[in-house]
Amino acid sequence: MGKEKPWTVRCVYMSMRGRAATGPSTPTIEESSAYAAALGRALTEWQFIESGLVQLFEHAIRGGHHAGVAAAFHVPQGFRIRLDMCTAAVSKSGAPAPWIARWKEISLKLKKLGDKRNITSHGITMFDATRPAGERLFMTTNLNHPDKRQDVFSHAVGVSVRNLHEQALEYSAAYDELAAFSNYFSVAIKDRFPEGDRIPGPALGQWPETPGA
Repeated sequence: MGKEKPWTVRCVYMSMRGRAATGPSTPTIEESSAYAAALGRALTEWQFIESGLVQLFEHAIRGGHHAGVAAAFHVPQGFRIRLDMCTAAVSKSGAPAPWIARWKEISLKLKKLGDKRNITSHGITMFDATRPAGERLFMTTNLNHPDKRQDVFSHAVGVSVRNLHEQALEYSAAYDELAAFSNYFSVAIKDRFPEGDRIPGPALGQWPETPGA
């Protein structure tokens, strides 16, 4: 295969309107690569949250890894609907109240993170040559939606490379919480919650200290 041709991110160019540029008037290859990598990292981390939900749903209805259950779970397209399906399943699973309360804590966090993910999934990439280096390419809400337009001329608005990396870390930590809860929940529900209200530390987001840390 031949060497890949250098490319720059497709974006909406903002008018200068007399404002001073901080660099080239178009995105550089380096800026484009950094932005694409950060966006890809965030979306990749989010994939595991989506995957973790179906596993929890299967556990909550005692379905195991059942193709029909998984297929039905993926019929609704919205993340919030699937999240609410998990909450309903956990709430009606016969789990003791502390388990249900813990899941609702996790679910609330995921709902808030889902709002951030919606911007990176459904927003649009902008380029403002007057923004600081590293922030000239950024994501904003869909400009075509009149109720969601933002003041893109404010440098406080938008999701930059730094924000995307922060989101990736948030998604990764959220998945760790979801996976730990799901794994311990699957064992507890199979044995009909033999320890009653007691929830293992990792399922509560409490991780054992690493020796020497």
